[in-house]
Parts: sequence; C-alpha cells; structure tokens
Amino acid sequence: MWQDTPFLVEDIWLPLPQFQPIADVNLNELGSLLYPEYENRIGVIIGSATEELSVTQAAGGQAALLNCKGGDPLVKINRIARTHTGDVAEYRESYGLASSFRYQVEIN
Repeated sequence: MWQDTPFLVEDIWLPLPQFQPIADVNLNELGSLLYPEYENRIGVIIGSATEELSVTQAAGGQAALLNCKGGDPLVKINRIARTHTGDVAEYRESYGLASSFRYQVEIN
C-alpha cells in the first residue's frame, strides 16, 4: 500500500521445511522487508537475486487486489533469490499496474 492505494501484489514461495518458522508467523508480526526476517528468524542470508520483467494482463484476483479491471496491463516481476552458497531460497512473482510502474537499477 502507498497512501492507502495498493500498488503491488506478490506471491512468494519458500522451501519447506527450512522456512516453516516463517510460514508459521502471523503476517502482522513480520517487518516490511522479508530478507532481514529470513536472517533473524532462521539464519538464511540472501546473497543474490535474479529478476525478469514482463508485461501481462490482470486476472480476477489481481484485479480485485489492485483495484483495476480484469485485462488491465500489469508489469510482472519474477524473482529467484539465492543464499550466499547459491541455494534457491525464494521464488517471487510481483504484479504492479503498468500505468504507475517505475523501475530503477544502479550498476556499479
């Protein structure tokens, strides 16, 4: 939410049983950033992530959560996050309204 307006919907998959303690936590108890929660609660440190961006259309559930119409254009971000040893720790799909989407990357 940003200024009481939803701007992003995410589906996150985590490997069990390693992440079961995260799955068992009430969402209201988690902070706004998950990677520190992974580290603090189960000792998993995210070392890298790969993202792929594409454009798709809002499906029923996404449209309802984003307050848009079915078929409206969305930006989809697929992320695979890995530990510092290279193990996959998280798969994430994020959806945001294309009309308000901004992406910035800094490469050093």
